[in-house]
Amino acid sequence: MAKIIIDNDKYFKRVTTEIFPTNSQKELIDRSLELSRYVYNWVIEKEKEQYELFKLGKSDLKFLDKYKLSKLLTEYKKSNQWLYDVPSATLRGAIERA
Repeated sequence: MAKIIIDNDKYFKRVTTEIFPTNSQKELIDRSLELSRYVYNWVIEKEKEQYELFKLGKSDLKFLDKYKLSKLLTEYKKSNQWLYDVPSATLRGAIERA
């Protein structure tokens, strides 16, 4: 059962939805948030490493774009199977937000 509230404001329209997940859905949501935080921090670490390489003159790129980061994450996932616990779109979103 979902409760929907529509608030028509002069400038904004807001829709609020209340959900009632099952225990397995709650676990998936928690795992998704946990792995998103992990990947976000991993991306920040990779960006810092890349910037240090740039400062030392060992790389032409100051920062990595999301496509290179996505490729790096794919390689990283091969050695860290627990990253497959959540959909890949969840982890791609973390890359884009970082």
